[in-house]
Amino acid sequence: MQAAAESPGGTSYPVFKSFPIKVAGKTGTAQRIGKADQSWYVCLAPYPNPRYVVALTSESGGFGAQTAAPEVKQILSTVFGVKDKGPGRGTSNLAGVNPYG
Repeated sequence: MQAAAESPGGTSYPVFKSFPIKVAGKTGTAQRIGKADQSWYVCLAPYPNPRYVVALTSESGGFGAQTAAPEVKQILSTVFGVKDKGPGRGTSNLAGVNPYG
């Protein structure tokens, strides 16, 4: 989970690569026939001795790294008092990342 958030090629690396708090996280995408995909993300922070677990789903959010992971990053930014300078919802460059993580 830590590599998925902090190693190049990880499903949420584009979201957390410049985040100053080390995290471990996992994206998820629930494909729904005839409806928009549901976006999921679960995260532990700070890594490796987490004090917080955040799990978030966005009903029609698309891929986990597109919507849920950036929203979790916003939550963690508030919890840790970090100014979030990264991409917002739906703006992460996911080139080369498996969106179905």
